[in-house]
Amino acid sequence: MTRSHEAVCLLFDAHKTDDFTLAQFGTYRRALEGVCEVVFVMHAAPGVRYELPEGALVLDDAAIFDRAPCAKASQRRLLPGNVDLKMLAAVEALPGPERFFFVEYDVLATRALRGALNDLIAYTEGADLAASFVRERSPDSTWMWWDTLLPPKGVACPPADFRKAFLPVTSFSRRMMTLYRAALNAGWTGHQEVLLPTIAQIHGLTLRDLSRSNPRFTRSPQFNVHAPDGLEFEPRPLFIHPVKSVAQFLALPDAVRVGCDLEAALELKPPDLAG
Repeated sequence: MTRSHEAVCLLFDAHKTDDFTLAQFGTYRRALEGVCEVVFVMHAAPGVRYELPEGALVLDDAAIFDRAPCAKASQRRLLPGNVDLKMLAAVEALPGPERFFFVEYDVLATRALRGALNDLIAYTEGADLAASFVRERSPDSTWMWWDTLLPPKGVACPPADFRKAFLPVTSFSRRMMTLYRAALNAGWTGHQEVLLPTIAQIHGLTLRDLSRSNPRFTRSPQFNVHAPDGLEFEPRPLFIHPVKSVAQFLALPDAVRVGCDLEAALELKPPDLAG
């Protein structure tokens, strides 16, 4: 293990424990064996029992919403736009690592996962925040989440500092999340896809774009909100999103599916389960 990997942790973001999700987790854990810890991160709904992988980090409502008062926590529900609260809770529950990756369960590698993840770790070294499609606010932009960004009363945020990013695969430093927690506590609010990169920009932190690397970790339309598209075209990015079920996986083109780590994993027993 190289020194740069010693303080890295991959947070595998899940909200269900079906066979597909557990198989995906298994592929990530095996791919990073000997490189860094991989933690299954789950928000536990009150009164619901789950079969969870060994070592899973289970976050209840108190851990996510009660850590500190902020406007985003007032809904007390994980919705699109406030999963950053789950990110924060996970980082604060794991005091060791200084650098984290947060990967949604429906992100699929298009080549051997171990190599793709090692390339990702190397590319993002030194960045406080790395995500996809990092963009400034342009005068003609109609993106729906810009106007959710609200600074604390009496604090100005010039449009030149606005940034947006897509976060199914992201990396961040502990320094980034410490500053982010302080910003939430100070009264900043907004959809995570605009708030997280804008706070990084305001503090002069290092941002890196996963969709502008060589080779590309992500690219539209293969990596987008609704379904990966254009998979018949080369070169494909190293990761596609979203693939949410066995049925969706089996519907992928053979060139993507055959040889994918997940194809073998779906024929295996899911990772060791804790009762």
